[in-house]
Amino acid sequence: MQARHNANFECTKNCTIVEQPENILENYSFEVPEVTNGKKWDVFQTPVDGWTIEWRGDVLPTFGNQNRPALAKLELHENVLGSAYEGDQYSELDSDWGGPSDSGTGEPASITMYQDIPTVIGRPYRIKFAFAARPNTGSAENRVEVKWGGAVVHDTGNVADNNDGIEWQVITVNVVATSNVTRLQFTDLGTANSQGSFIDDIKLYSPICQ
Repeated sequence: MQARHNANFECTKNCTIVEQPENILENYSFEVPEVTNGKKWDVFQTPVDGWTIEWRGDVLPTFGNQNRPALAKLELHENVLGSAYEGDQYSELDSDWGGPSDSGTGEPASITMYQDIPTVIGRPYRIKFAFAARPNTGSAENRVEVKWGGAVVHDTGNVADNNDGIEWQVITVNVVATSNVTRLQFTDLGTANSQGSFIDDIKLYSPICQ
């Protein structure tokens, strides 16, 4: 599933790219499953409504006397540390092994999440998503890598947030498909300690020109 990336592509020399109204991705704003826990956050075992979740490959599967669950879990918040960018839920990519009922904390729970998308060879696509550092954390905690067809097309770098509340930034990446199926993947590269990067409103368009 190879792909190429060009942040400044154009359809033709004298045209304007217009985002196609329909988003190709499933569950782009993490509104399902619904978080019903009273602590306003919870974890959900892979797959999660269109997303396949994997534990980040370079982190240890043990922490003290705890063993990491075999199946990775996606952590969803319902406006617990601030408002979602879209809707009322967002994802934390440094997830959690046991969820809100588990008294343990600090475990290495960073995840990779992805969808495999039917694509048209040679067609341009636009990835657009909201990213935020976890409030009151240092830069080492928050970093997200984006891959398209196995190639890194964006890296947020390490981002700190020394304030209360969530400060979202919208990131746009333009890519081109070179396969009939292309994997769009997001990985938390911050310190794996169950506190890290937030992501929301992930959209994938096939731009059209006018």
